[in-house]
Amino acid sequence: MSQVMVVYARENTDAWCGAWIMDRCFGGVQLIESSEKDVLPMVDGRTVFCVGIPYSKKQADYISEYAHRAVIIDHRGSTAKDFSENESCVHDTSRSSGVIAYDWCCYKGYIDNYAGSGKQNNRAIANGMLWIARYVQDRELGRKKMPNSWLINLCIQSYDQDLQQWDMLATRSSVTPEALTMDGIAIDRYIKRKRVYFDTSIENKGE
Repeated sequence: MSQVMVVYARENTDAWCGAWIMDRCFGGVQLIESSEKDVLPMVDGRTVFCVGIPYSKKQADYISEYAHRAVIIDHRGSTAKDFSENESCVHDTSRSSGVIAYDWCCYKGYIDNYAGSGKQNNRAIANGMLWIARYVQDRELGRKKMPNSWLINLCIQSYDQDLQQWDMLATRSSVTPEALTMDGIAIDRYIKRKRVYFDTSIENKGE
């Protein structure tokens, strides 16, 4: 059993992005998809990272009591209000949870360790991590400032929340980033064609 647990917000690409980054940096963790409404996980004295979940102070205190160490990573304003004086909370409304997780791992040296671990593909994945995280952040925070943000995020969103698939995405973004744009163009074209088809079908039924 891994000594590190990462609990990340359910059905949230940004939170998953942070969880994926931490899994790679720690060499494998126990990943748990959850929400603030679910039963709290059994932490059993392990190090726990909570990514993108707006836990209450009471919930966070419970996790901290039974964890070896608990760190909350989140970008919501409510988190700042509840944990403004908590050293175990890494919070910034100007960054998404995924980018905060990346920056935390980078500051602690985990990104460099992962990239230089000796595995040939790790460097390409590490190089693509920040690129992927920044595009996910652009969508999460509604900025739409990154080049081809809509198209690239369409490509990212088309993949399952799967570690190997996201490794592949990071590698592609590191080697041929334009390929993700091309995928996004194809996905966008398909969506628009289907939308027209279904809209036409609805109109025909009403005639």
